[in-house]
Amino acid sequence: MASTFLFAGPAGVGKRMFAMRLAQTLLCDRNEPEDMDPCGECAACRQVIAGRHPDIHTVRKPEDRAYIPLELLVGGRENRNSGLCADISTTPFCGKRKIAIFDDADYLNVEGANALLKTLEEPPAKSVLILIGTSVSRQLPTIRSRCQVVRFSPLDVETMEMLLRRRLSEEKTAAAASKRKTVSLPDESLIPMIARNAHGSFQEAWEMAEPAFWEFRESFLQKLAGGFLDRVALAKDIETLLDAAGKKIPAVQRNLLRLVMECAADFYGRLARFLAG
Repeated sequence: MASTFLFAGPAGVGKRMFAMRLAQTLLCDRNEPEDMDPCGECAACRQVIAGRHPDIHTVRKPEDRAYIPLELLVGGRENRNSGLCADISTTPFCGKRKIAIFDDADYLNVEGANALLKTLEEPPAKSVLILIGTSVSRQLPTIRSRCQVVRFSPLDVETMEMLLRRRLSEEKTAAAASKRKTVSLPDESLIPMIARNAHGSFQEAWEMAEPAFWEFRESFLQKLAGGFLDRVALAKDIETLLDAAGKKIPAVQRNLLRLVMECAADFYGRLARFLAG
C-alpha cells in the first residue's frame, strides 16, 4: 500500500469520510486491514469514530486564514518539533500506524509544500499521509508527483436523493428529541430538485436545502429570464436573503452567496446552449 495519497474530487462527495473509514480499517483491533471491513465496535474503531484516536493527526485550514498555517505542519517558531510532520514521525501509540489526514490541501502554499516535502519523500515507517483536495491540478507539482492519486466523482442523482432523505430524517428526529423547531429544514418535495441542481455534491445539496433559498431562487430566475435587470433591486433582494441567513455567521453568508452566483451562472449557461441550438 502507498504511504501517501491524494484524494481528489468535488467538495462534498465523501473524500474525508472515506479517509476516516480507511484510517479505521488500518487501526481496527479485530479485523485485518486487507479485509477492508473495520468492526466498528473495538476500542480503536470507537476512538476513530469519535475523532479521538491518538494515532490520527488531522490538519485543516482555519476559517480566518487564506492558507494552511506553517505552524500546523512544523510547529511555531519557539517549537519547531511539533505539528503534523513531527507527529507522524513518532512511534504509533497503539503499535500499528500513524495516520495524517490533511484536509483542505487546495490551500497549501509554496512555503507549506516545501515544509511537507521531506515527509513525502521519506515517509516514516508505519505512516500513511492522506491529502484531500478538489482537483489534482490545484496541487503543486512537487506535492502531486509524490502522491498516489485516488479520484472521486460527483454523486449521481439517485444517491443524492437517498442521502438527502436520510439526512432530513436524522435532522427531524434530532429536532423532535431536543424539542427545537424544524422551520429551517427543507420540504421533502424539494429533494428531487435539490439533488438535480447540486452538481453531485452532498455538501452543496444540503446548503441549497434552506427553504428561504428556494423561495428566492424562483423569483431570482424569473428576473434573470425577464431580460432587463434592475440591479439595485436585485442587490437588495440578495442582501435580504443573506441577512436572513444570519448576519453574524460570515461562512453561512459566503456559502449562500456562492449558491446565488452558481444559480446565475447555470441559468446563463443553459440559455447560451439553448440559443446555440
